[in-house]
Amino acid sequence: MTAPFRKMILPAATALSLSLAAPPVGAEVWYEPQLIPSGTVASSDSAFAAPLARPRWTIEYDKPTDGDEWNDDRVVATDKRPYYIQRGKLVAAEPSSGRRAWTVDGNVVSVAVEDDTAVYALSAAGALSRLSASDGGVAWRTQIDDAANGGELVVADGTVYVKYAGGLLAVDAKSGHRLWRNTDAYSYGTPIPLKGLLLFATSESGAITRDFTYGIDKATGRTLWKAEGVPLQVRSDVVYLRDTYPVGDDEAFGLKVDVVATMTGEAKGSRYFLPLPEGRDRLTGGAGRAVIAGDLVIAAAFDGSVYRTHLDAEPANAAVMAAESRSDFAGPYGGKLFFADPGGSLHSRDVLTNARVDYSGLDNPVARLDVREDGLYVGQTDGDLFAFDVHSGKALFRFETGAKHFGPFRVVGNLLLVQTEGTLYAFDLPKELQRTPGQVLTPIQRKAEAALRIDGVEQRFEPSPIMIDNRMFVPLRALFEAVGAAVEYDEATSGVNVAYADRAFTLREGAPFALVGGKQQSLSYAPLLMNAAVYVPLRDVGGLLGVEVVWHDDTRTVEIATAPTGSR
Repeated sequence: MTAPFRKMILPAATALSLSLAAPPVGAEVWYEPQLIPSGTVASSDSAFAAPLARPRWTIEYDKPTDGDEWNDDRVVATDKRPYYIQRGKLVAAEPSSGRRAWTVDGNVVSVAVEDDTAVYALSAAGALSRLSASDGGVAWRTQIDDAANGGELVVADGTVYVKYAGGLLAVDAKSGHRLWRNTDAYSYGTPIPLKGLLLFATSESGAITRDFTYGIDKATGRTLWKAEGVPLQVRSDVVYLRDTYPVGDDEAFGLKVDVVATMTGEAKGSRYFLPLPEGRDRLTGGAGRAVIAGDLVIAAAFDGSVYRTHLDAEPANAAVMAAESRSDFAGPYGGKLFFADPGGSLHSRDVLTNARVDYSGLDNPVARLDVREDGLYVGQTDGDLFAFDVHSGKALFRFETGAKHFGPFRVVGNLLLVQTEGTLYAFDLPKELQRTPGQVLTPIQRKAEAALRIDGVEQRFEPSPIMIDNRMFVPLRALFEAVGAAVEYDEATSGVNVAYADRAFTLREGAPFALVGGKQQSLSYAPLLMNAAVYVPLRDVGGLLGVEVVWHDDTRTVEIATAPTGSR
């Protein structure tokens, strides 16, 4: 029995940012999709106890009319209140009690909000309305005949985008005046509004179904470019598109990423990742899930391994992040990837440190999981709902809904909204999740319990060395300068230039290599940015500086000798 991890689309107000290697100066990241894969979690009979929750309130609302729409949001929400559709009526609810604040008739089929001032509703007959968020009063209404058979609303930057079969329409959010219509694509994915640009990915059928991305001028609706592939990341200067065409017999790599100019679609070259071993069946040799986060490329291979590398790294510098049992993962959310275990539970891997957190107790296939700030929320196909602390893996509550499908989990204030097949539940967030996001330090990061000596003199750094995943990381500038190296930050390249004796090299946060004489030298781990400082693995210090590094296990002391005798 299989069940999909449903696709997750976060509003800008609640989307989790991922603190990873920053793109070069002047190349601002505009968009990175968050991926939820399909897959199965095998049943487990292990005993498990978690506090049982009681909903603050429940409401019956409209069920999806099509099996493919189980993932659709039946609820939209701002920081102040949720809105849902009940028997064709749009209902604004009071979050504390679930009582109706106001309702609007009209056979509503789609709803969108951008802030706490207005709500946009589309009826089954194609009537698009702007409503006051305070009382539901109609500010304007316009007829969209093209959307009479249904449509999807997205609102951003003062524009309402109406996606319908065979077209995309833009409407001014304040006046209701039509701005433009685009019908260049065979079909339209959910539009992604960016700065001056509107992107959407779609599939087009021919002899073989192929994926394409369109770039549309937000002001005029004119198609600026069309390129094959789906967007992995959009920057102010370039878009990284994954080539989803099946891997051919003559291909040497399992993942190809094409680079095009953001505003023009001009081809800027291609990047290749996941070298394929000789003899590998090309039909099954391509990558599974793949994401770009910051400057990191994370891809799952069909052999069950997950690889992490840098956008600029040579293929040989791709490191195995983890050997997992599947080629799919969810995320990244909050710097973590999520995997389903054959035994019935979930676990996450930190994308930078590879540290693992287990979320035990799940005993049926996962229907959906979402991360909201510090909370991980999981719905099983048997209807059980779980809330976890995403950092520690602690189960905070469970509840039996009796449903087989879940819509996106939403957080409004200190309430968790749970969408099931025909019931909306509101739960008080556990006290552990009511803290300000980011207050908790991930437990895999801790101060190193070891002494550090340089030429016999004990050193104390601030910030101090730390242990991550049983590896000692040391603050780059403090340690290198203590050894006698010159350290300089290059703002143009976001690199750290180091000179010591007759050696010179450059390090970049998130890059698993050092540039030495223009060539890449592999590192055991990429430099990390933590506590406002860049850290490097201690084991790489000797090879980079040409000094001797010795670990004394009996005294738990690291000894560095600056005489250039090599490292061990």
